Amino acid sequence: DYVHGASPVLAALRSKRRTTHRLFILESMDMAKRKDASAIDEIESMALKDDCEVVRLDKGRLNTMSDNRPHQGLVLMCSPLEFEELKVMPPPPLSKKVKGRLSG
Repeated sequence: DYVHGASPVLAALRSKRRTTHRLFILESMDMAKRKDASAIDEIESMALKDDCEVVRLDKGRLNTMSDNRPHQGLVLMCSPLEFEELKVMPPPPLSKKVKGRLSG
């Protein structure tokens, strides 16, 4: 799987639910002009800490990897999320009465 964009990549690295393979970063990224520079620094350091290879690429290759969707200069190659199959649907949560109205 490919995860692209600063927030999705950061969330994927923080959750540790995926095996990370490579982090691709835009080679011409100017960190001085980025509002999310601290997030990008955190992403790169987390990737390196997880022994994830960090590769710098040109914008054209990142666009291809993200199918021309917005990537903000970051694409993470990782394993797909694993989901547990539900055998039975859980019951709906119980509603609480608040000032004569149902909430829930």
